[in-house]
Amino acid sequence: MIADRHLLGRRLPLAVLLIWLLCAIALLIASRGSIPYLDFRDPDDALRLVQVRNWMAGQSWFDVTQYRINPPEGGAMHWSRLLDVPIAALLWLLTPLAGQALAESIVLALYPLLILGLLFGLLADAVRRLAGPVVALFAVLLLAVTFPVLIQLQPLRIDHHGWQIVMAALALDGSLMRSPRRSGIVTGTALALWLHISSEALPYAALFGTLYGLRYLRHPEQWHRLAAYLLAVTIGSTALLLATHGWPASLRFYCDAMSPTYLIPLWTATLLVLPLKALLPDHRLPNRLAIAGLAGAGALVALSLTGKECLAGPFETLDPYVYKYWYLNIKEGLPIWQQGIATVVLVVTGPILGLLGYGLALREQWGTEQANRWLECLFLAFGAFLVSVMVLRAMAVGNLFMLPGNAWLLYVAVRKARAIGQAAPRILATVATVALVPALPAALASTLLSEEQNEQAAAKSDKKQPSCVATASLQGLNALPAAPLFAALDIGPFLLANTHHSVIATNHHRNQLAMAKVLRAFAGNEADARRIIAATPARYLVYCPERGEIGHYVKRNPKGLAARLEAGKPPVWLTPVPMQPGETIRVYRIAR
Repeated sequence: MIADRHLLGRRLPLAVLLIWLLCAIALLIASRGSIPYLDFRDPDDALRLVQVRNWMAGQSWFDVTQYRINPPEGGAMHWSRLLDVPIAALLWLLTPLAGQALAESIVLALYPLLILGLLFGLLADAVRRLAGPVVALFAVLLLAVTFPVLIQLQPLRIDHHGWQIVMAALALDGSLMRSPRRSGIVTGTALALWLHISSEALPYAALFGTLYGLRYLRHPEQWHRLAAYLLAVTIGSTALLLATHGWPASLRFYCDAMSPTYLIPLWTATLLVLPLKALLPDHRLPNRLAIAGLAGAGALVALSLTGKECLAGPFETLDPYVYKYWYLNIKEGLPIWQQGIATVVLVVTGPILGLLGYGLALREQWGTEQANRWLECLFLAFGAFLVSVMVLRAMAVGNLFMLPGNAWLLYVAVRKARAIGQAAPRILATVATVALVPALPAALASTLLSEEQNEQAAAKSDKKQPSCVATASLQGLNALPAAPLFAALDIGPFLLANTHHSVIATNHHRNQLAMAKVLRAFAGNEADARRIIAATPARYLVYCPERGEIGHYVKRNPKGLAARLEAGKPPVWLTPVPMQPGETIRVYRIAR
């Protein structure tokens, strides 16, 4: 058995590579109908491509404003330029060989899968450190069927979500490293990058900081891990902000991105903990409590002073109308108790089985040093699960951190099944262990959906033609002279990526004044809608009838503009513009 483990340990990288290749091929096959048309699943992926194109065309590294949103002023964005670099590099290499259109299809299909491969490697290394190569292999196999993670790393998913998951895996791997300094540096660097990618990393930065603080309270020699973490995350965040925004823009305070709002608390904690450690001998627990506690309290005080309005979350400062009628309709930003039953099952199945696996591992190894490592990993996993309960979009990290427990549970079940003496019961028991794979109960949860929803989903999956906003579905609109479009928010990024037009607004909150115009016009009565639209430079009104946003407008006001358009009764100042055969997008010329 020990020899087998050593053999697997040497071959683990090859096994991980093979599993990743099979998973990548399966995802490519599943997405084959979307790739040629750049039929993005999410508007953010389309807008990321637009941002990369703008930079490659000469827009400043420090300027991420989208000038085709809300023309002529442009739409402010909170995104990081950092993630544009690998996409632009691949396009720069491939475009001279394949042409822009084919190069974009290839890069946008393969790029997320390369990130997925990195994730496979990091998870394997983390679980190997925790439980050995056999359990690491189980974890990688489970990752290959973990839907909340895979959905963020399928072809065309080029926005920041995949890199967030990778940084979470890197931070987890760093936390399991034996060397305190190396562990702190790796985890701190991962969190600095993650914070720069998205402010969604804030609770995880606090989670890892708390873990390292607790380690220091238990063992004084863990000081180097805590200090290295604080220095890495603080210096790294500062350097990344300056490198991607420049000096003047780096001084602006924001709630939705890394800025002095969060840098000041980080520097406060770091500059407090270092001198306190020098002044107070830390061989006594009360002194260590004072060092860690005062640093943490100082950071909280600084945050309350620099970002009091941010404490409730980055979206609480939105215009009330935009918050109510846009943000509260985004399911992924809402807590678990506001989701459907199938979504709830998807979110909690993996963590419940993972907690059971963590419990079994702790019971088997209780009293050993390895049990402490399992306990610390459980602390991170449970904390990440709580974040996913509060915000649905965090379910990928919540499920990822539970995979060591899931893998241990499956490993124990397979081990016990194989220990059965008789062949038939042994085979049946081994096959039955598949019930412990979280993907199976999650798949069964789909049966909880109504029959009507299942029929709609089946119809959508059988649909051969591209969606309303794919490149092949916008030929008629793209043939019109370039003009500002008064488009529904959710299709704006697709129109920017797949046509030469501009739009009044997209579903990106820093442009909330223009967003409010779109929200009020589509849901408003004819007079209000005409007044709002006439005050913009828009030449055409555009929307897709099959997308959910229009349904929200109709539900809010059954007599509003959207309802009239859906009923085929447009006002006289909107003239239908015929599109090409098979195109379902609705286009109306606005009488000025």
